[in-house]
Amino acid sequence: MPTTAQMLLDYPDILLHVLAELRNAFLDAADNRQQAIELLAAQITDPTSVQFAYQDVVDTFEPAQRAIEALLRENGEMIEAQFSREFGSVRQMGPAKLERESPWLAPESVAEVLYYYGLLGRGFKGLGRNAHAIVYIPSDVIPWLPQPQQEGMEAGLPLQPVPPPLPSRTMLADRSLLEDMGTLLGFVHTDELRLGQDAPHADDIGRFAERLQFPFTE
Repeated sequence: MPTTAQMLLDYPDILLHVLAELRNAFLDAADNRQQAIELLAAQITDPTSVQFAYQDVVDTFEPAQRAIEALLRENGEMIEAQFSREFGSVRQMGPAKLERESPWLAPESVAEVLYYYGLLGRGFKGLGRNAHAIVYIPSDVIPWLPQPQQEGMEAGLPLQPVPPPLPSRTMLADRSLLEDMGTLLGFVHTDELRLGQDAPHADDIGRFAERLQFPFTE
């Protein structure tokens, strides 16, 4: 697929200057046509420039987003007749007619909007009876455009079903905890419980453990 610089080779000088004006590019440093093409291509393929141009055309001409997405789904290239059925075509004019009519000021189709913003090129493919006109997005512009969402996929992360929570389990109560608590209270009440710095004395803990071995009696 052609690059922007290759696409601009077919632009007459007047369109180079129109494109530079629409995309806020500067050609003053160019000494000849080839330098102007290289300078313009370098500026309008800058990621920020591409994104600003995309947002500008989409905000002004809503169908432009669908047109770009349609091209991107076809790897950036479509047969012109197929594209023009939904998004129109680019009127072909020589330099004199371009200067006289200034079609970029009143584009008649989405195709013309994209063309005059440097987001759409025209070309030919095939030989003989297989030759046909195509439209395309320059290869060095495609990476900086929002990529269309694949059909059948919803935005965001894929959702995974979550199994329902397990039913709560209720532990059957028995008297062991109450008996141990009774033993503890009885031990504290009848025996001397010596405290160390942070915990009961080890000997007392041992005696309490022995007491737990005997069944609690009310």
